[in-house]
Amino acid sequence: DHFMDGLEQGKSEQEIMEELGTVEDVLDNIRMMHDLPGGDNLKENLEELSDTFMDALHTVSGAVIKGINSAVTNISENQESNLSSLEGKLDNPKEIRILTSQSHCDILIKYGSKLSYQFQPVFSLFSSRQASLNIEEGEATQFTIKDGSAKLILSVPQTVTAIYAEIYSGDFIIRDVACADFDIRTTSGDIEFEEIQTDAVSLTTTSGDIKLKQSQASRFQLSVKSGDIECEECNGDITAGSTSGDIDIRHHEGIALEAQSTSGDMDIRTSAHDIHLKSTSGDIDIHCSSFITFCKAQSTAGDISLCGS
Repeated sequence: DHFMDGLEQGKSEQEIMEELGTVEDVLDNIRMMHDLPGGDNLKENLEELSDTFMDALHTVSGAVIKGINSAVTNISENQESNLSSLEGKLDNPKEIRILTSQSHCDILIKYGSKLSYQFQPVFSLFSSRQASLNIEEGEATQFTIKDGSAKLILSVPQTVTAIYAEIYSGDFIIRDVACADFDIRTTSGDIEFEEIQTDAVSLTTTSGDIKLKQSQASRFQLSVKSGDIECEECNGDITAGSTSGDIDIRHHEGIALEAQSTSGDMDIRTSAHDIHLKSTSGDIDIHCSSFITFCKAQSTAGDISLCGS
């Protein structure tokens, strides 16, 4: 109810969580409500409850956001709306920047011989304003989406060297694009990469999953607070971290692999020579397909298994 009421009032996920106070504040309230005694056992129990409570906050808030976004999509598909769409072609830039402000926007980026865009506002449950798109052209062409809900499709040529995005809410999908640098950050939404060739990839989401498939980079940096990380048939060094979620890496080729999860299991299938894995609460399953130079796996409360072909 606390999350739903806040979202209906137009508050962000971060604002809603901040209203709850710190984890210590919540635990103090629980102690007073139940007249709990002090002592070392209580301290240990509260620390365990603190971890569990924080994981639950991230999971619940992420589920609420996804449920609402799904409802918005379903309603919009059944609405006869005269919302105007935009499309056009632009001069090819060196960089592309995408910013969304207080807007839910699903974004798809794919290969094209020339930079072009399609922008479609959609019906929104929580905003009376129609989503708007502003384009600033130059060596770095910037797309800014404000208010409401929308869908944006970009066709990107190989001459683009970098793509940067800061997304307030919405899924971000990139397919079959070659680019030197990707830096994608979302507050709420999934990030999907497929058939990507690049030098460096940095993907960060507060609430959502990260999925990579058949992609190549010198280094992947992946970070999730609440959500899973999945990599399949990726080539390059990987650094992955999830506060609450599983990390699943399959058919990976590279020199180095580093992964860390506070609450979640790891399933690793790799040919990397240098491996560092750590989980506070979760199992670690490692299957190596080549000779290992160094492997360190640590789990505070979970099992560890290692095998090789």
